Parts: sequence; C-alpha cells; structure tokens
Amino acid sequence: MPKPEYTFGGDTHSDLRIYSPDETKSVLISLTNDGVLTANGIPIVLEYRAGYEEVVYSGNKTTNVTIWTDNTKVQKIREQAFSYSGNNITQVITSYYDGAGVVSKTMTEIIVYDAQGKTTSITRSIV
Repeated sequence: MPKPEYTFGGDTHSDLRIYSPDETKSVLISLTNDGVLTANGIPIVLEYRAGYEEVVYSGNKTTNVTIWTDNTKVQKIREQAFSYSGNNITQVITSYYDGAGVVSKTMTEIIVYDAQGKTTSITRSIV
C-alpha cells in the first residue's frame, strides 16, 4: 500500500495526498492558513467550532444558514444561501469567513435535475 505524501505549501497551505490501495485513485487534502479544509480543491466542513447556528426560512424552505462564533452574532464562520426552482435546490452559495470576519473563500454549487427530479449534476466553483 502506498504511503501518504505530505507537502508544505509555503506560507499558504499544507497538503496530504492519500492513495487508494491499488494506487488508481487519490485525494489531495489541503489546510489553508485561514482554516479552510479542502478535498481536491473543494472546501469541506467536518464540523464547525462551538458556534451558534441561525437558520432562515421562507415558508417551508431553508433560504440561509449562518454559523456564528457565538450567540452574540458578531463574527461569522460560514454562511450559506439557497436558491430553489419549485422544491428543488438549484444553487447553494457558501461563504467562508476568516478570523477577521472577512470572506476568505466562496463556493458556488449549481445543481441540475432531470425531468423526474433526480440530480443529474452538481457543478462547483470556488473563488
């Protein structure tokens, strides 16, 4: 079995590449200085710090989810905005905030459905 490869990305990030046992697949896990964990460049959230979650609804649909550092709601950790077509979520915009409260990364996900309402594709872009 191949061993994981660790690389230090200078002043911006650290990487860990993990291989499948047959070495046909791999995933690159990165941690940036602003605390964003990514898998193959896509931000992932395993859990959020002991924070305060605020959920906003429009009717029976979730429109926004904001994770704050605490219940004073002074500093955001992450914020998501959801767009719908009928009952299907068609777009999710996730903003990640650094320790100074500034957006450090934004991920936009576009979700496409077939005529039966099953997901056919999810396109992600990160800025």
